[in-house]
Amino acid sequence: MPSRARQSVGAVEDSLGLSGYVTGDVLTLIAGFVIFGGIRRIAEAADVVVPIMAIGSIALAFFVLIIHVGQVPTMLATILQSAFGFGQMGRQVFSRPLP
Repeated sequence: MPSRARQSVGAVEDSLGLSGYVTGDVLTLIAGFVIFGGIRRIAEAADVVVPIMAIGSIALAFFVLIIHVGQVPTMLATILQSAFGFGQMGRQVFSRPLP
């Protein structure tokens, strides 16, 4: 079983107590309907799933920032130092070009 399916089954099993076989069967049926429905069904599924995942990712990022608001200045300083420090510039100047 691919690792994402295994993780999904494990998460549902741990949180809801459903059998791994039931969760796997439901995931298989959903994937089968999408795949065998053709490109139009895949596009329809993506139209629903992608915005939900995007909004969820952005909301989660803001949630983490709000929880750790006191560490944001240190985080930004670390990012800028790691991206634009003298060591990083030296590596870029003296590194050999990629083929």
